[in-house]
Amino acid sequence: MLICFAMASLLGILSALYKLDLTTAMTNHEWWIYPYVFLAGALGAGACLVPGVSGSMCLMVMGLYIPLLGKLIGNDSFFMTGDVLNGVIITLVLLLGAIAGLVVASKGMKYLLANHRTTTFFAIFGLILGSLVSMFMNSSIYPVYLDASHPMWDYIVGASLLVGGALLTYFLYKFSNKKQK
Repeated sequence: MLICFAMASLLGILSALYKLDLTTAMTNHEWWIYPYVFLAGALGAGACLVPGVSGSMCLMVMGLYIPLLGKLIGNDSFFMTGDVLNGVIITLVLLLGAIAGLVVASKGMKYLLANHRTTTFFAIFGLILGSLVSMFMNSSIYPVYLDASHPMWDYIVGASLLVGGALLTYFLYKFSNKKQK
């Protein structure tokens, strides 16, 4: 569990510290963006087979969700800027990665759940916890934290909603246990 937590956390933190500008890398046809998009497609599609993990969350953790969405359907999309060939190539690379991820993850999950069920669930739990860290510490969101223009009200509302959600979950859990008895 700790290894998976560390892997998922470090992925987002490293992308934030190295300030990867993935939108510019896609626009400038950087060579390394294609293997990165393939890997993101594989992890994103493979994550759909893992309970509790979503493909879009994997793309968020890798810092690719917003740049890919913007380059595929936004005002700065490949199709609006006239760079259709690069858009098609990026989309095909993402699709090939997704197909590879589905094949590998389905066979891997089948084997792991059949032979190492408890350890697999702990690893999934570690990935989920680590992904939470990476979702708040990645190249897409980290610059927002550095911007000091957020009012204190945002932090108060966020903390209040966190506590309220935790309390609601606790009371719903207690209520469901009383009904079962």
